[in-house]
Amino acid sequence: MIRQLCFVATLASAVAIAAPALAQDATPDWKVSVTPYLWAAAYDNDVSNSANGQTSESSASFFDILDGLSFAFMGKAEVQYSRVGVVTDLVYMKLKTDRTTTRPILGPIETEATVANTVVTALGFFRVADSDDLSVDLLGGVRYVKLKLDFDVQGPGSGFSRDGSADITKATVGVRATKRLGAKTSLTGYGDFGGFGDDVKVWQLEGTLNYQWRPTITAFAGYRHFAVEIDKGPVSSDVSFSGPIFGTTFRF
Repeated sequence: MIRQLCFVATLASAVAIAAPALAQDATPDWKVSVTPYLWAAAYDNDVSNSANGQTSESSASFFDILDGLSFAFMGKAEVQYSRVGVVTDLVYMKLKTDRTTTRPILGPIETEATVANTVVTALGFFRVADSDDLSVDLLGGVRYVKLKLDFDVQGPGSGFSRDGSADITKATVGVRATKRLGAKTSLTGYGDFGGFGDDVKVWQLEGTLNYQWRPTITAFAGYRHFAVEIDKGPVSSDVSFSGPIFGTTFRF
């Protein structure tokens, strides 16, 4: 967690120093964009209990997740006027797995599990640096994370179901910078963090290479890492989703 805080603080300090030299008058026009994307993320979860020294790990590749995926939506929307704006990001994934275990004499047991994961981020931003080669935004807002689990087991003469959900809402701050490399190419780096002084922390890092096909259409490819760190008493859990990200931004 300390390295994430250092990342945000260092980048924010650099922005504050560079802003007066880089800033130019932004065109006072409305800018609207939508960005559908695919995030081919793998899943990792490490749980440890300092009281008894026990640890456990679980993971799933993107193809494991894809095999059980029943529905998904990923996209961003952004509205900007002059140097201020709002960006929203939604990730929703619903996974479903079915398994039948055949037991001698007792017969088969059918297990069905459904997991729904929702992440909604809404951030306002102010463009502190804006030149032909570089733009830098400082962001602040909230992130909402919800995990819902439905578990159903059916067997000869018996069965049970369990439903559970947990949600997290965190104030979030971040930094976004785009550096132009050529007439049509650029690099974008992004980082955010939520959960200062709390036992649950949510943070994210993302980097993309962008190519502007047309003045209103930009394709990008890169990598995103999203993490939830929970530290409650002796039990701690680090949940992360990491993988390549691809998408296209349409501007209006």
